Amino acid sequence: MNNAGNNDLVLETQQPLDTSRRNFIQGTLATGAALGGIGAASLAHAQTAMNRRTLNHFHVAATAETVHWGYFSRSLKPLVEVESGDFVTLETLTHHAADDLERMVKGDPGAESVYYWDSKRKGVNRRGAGPMDASIHGRGAGEGFGVHICTGPVAVRGAEPGDVLEVRILDVKPRPSGNSKFKGKTYGSNAAAWWGFHYNDQIEEPKKR
Repeated sequence: MNNAGNNDLVLETQQPLDTSRRNFIQGTLATGAALGGIGAASLAHAQTAMNRRTLNHFHVAATAETVHWGYFSRSLKPLVEVESGDFVTLETLTHHAADDLERMVKGDPGAESVYYWDSKRKGVNRRGAGPMDASIHGRGAGEGFGVHICTGPVAVRGAEPGDVLEVRILDVKPRPSGNSKFKGKTYGSNAAAWWGFHYNDQIEEPKKR
């Protein structure tokens, strides 16, 4: 999942589970197309709901062990495997949290583990799936082309290449500051980048970065 900020996302997944479900959806889509495309997704979801008595709710925290930074890859091992209709709460972190470590990282164990960096190791060592020696494009360790911190991945049991997944975002909650000095407050920032619209709007001296 691509994360635009420090949020918790609550998702509901919908996906055909087996051959009979897959054939059902294909037939329904064909019928829906003939009738102007009405009702295919609703009918498929209704059948899934009737076939299941229990829905699971998974929680995936954002830590150095659960995020990858700057890339997507099908080689990543899924953190959880869900069935159609299950719920997943995903914690997310913004890659701009280091703009203000005191407000957006300090006191938050997950964020601290991701942003940890000393002379011996980094919390998240690579920013991509490339080599550590940056020999191809010279973009740094891992040679990732993206900047976002992504939590996951989440696998959907029974999904196959070519399937279309319906994922419903049910709720989004801001990630509160873990620092007791800023209890109950949430922060986001793009101030440290030269292209940020807050570039010259610093609160404290020196105001211009």
